[in-house]
Amino acid sequence: EARRGNIAGAFDCAHDVEGMRVMLIDDVITTGNTMSACAEELKVGGAASVWGLAFARQGI
Repeated sequence: EARRGNIAGAFDCAHDVEGMRVMLIDDVITTGNTMSACAEELKVGGAASVWGLAFARQGI
């Protein structure tokens, strides 16, 4: 929960994504908080859907 608070408001959608389908790509996912925060910001920016892809998960 503390990590989630660290990234609150840290991201801003700098491009027009209205109606777009967006895929977020990251190298490693640990808690999923960063991916979730980015996805939420994209949805607020008007993205029709947001998908996430990570190549590895920490702790496997």
